[in-house]
Amino acid sequence: MFKRMTLLRRRTGDTAAAFQAHWSSVHSTFVLELPGIRRYVQNDVIRRPSRVLCDGIVELWFDDAAALQAAFDSEAGRALPLDEANFLGGKIVSDVSEHVLVAGHPGGGAAKLISVVRSAAATRAPAWDRWHEHLRRAQSGIEGLVRMSHHRVASQRHVGSEANGPHDIAGFIVYHFRDAATRAAFVQGACDAVERIAADRGAAHVRIPVIERIVKDGAIDPVSR
Repeated sequence: MFKRMTLLRRRTGDTAAAFQAHWSSVHSTFVLELPGIRRYVQNDVIRRPSRVLCDGIVELWFDDAAALQAAFDSEAGRALPLDEANFLGGKIVSDVSEHVLVAGHPGGGAAKLISVVRSAAATRAPAWDRWHEHLRRAQSGIEGLVRMSHHRVASQRHVGSEANGPHDIAGFIVYHFRDAATRAAFVQGACDAVERIAADRGAAHVRIPVIERIVKDGAIDPVSR
């Protein structure tokens, strides 16, 4: 599967509640008009981290990169920015390839964590491959893990308030845990050992607990190695 993962920042002066209300009840209807969209998830940020200033993270699944491009080139795709002006101050758009490491279905009660990894080195293919292999081995020891996927950034675009930010997001790691307690224990304990590799000790990992809202529930892929 090919995905678009976007970090969203609300407009200056808007409350988090106003942002979430428009995003969930109004903007979602426009996104669902995109041709070829397979799955659509909105993630409300529980605590807005200082190093990645975002209020929400959106995940959109398509069959492949060509299908994603066709969707955003369509009439519905060209109309999206008109509504974005009603609730967004800026965004960081990342088109990513998804690699599923643990394919369990998270269900409605799972606690979700999105790790945003900023690194120049990990964007290079050999380093990314070593990182992916490290994660593939490490996942077996994570307590309470239900689902895990690793995402390599293929392209990135900064818009609005985020226009001058560094283009250094190398990837995302998305986890679903059995409950909030196992998610918290992972972040406070084994998270660094799981996510960091010797080849790139300088990478910055920003772990963002989120509340998942599934807008379109498409099929979940099997494990991809």
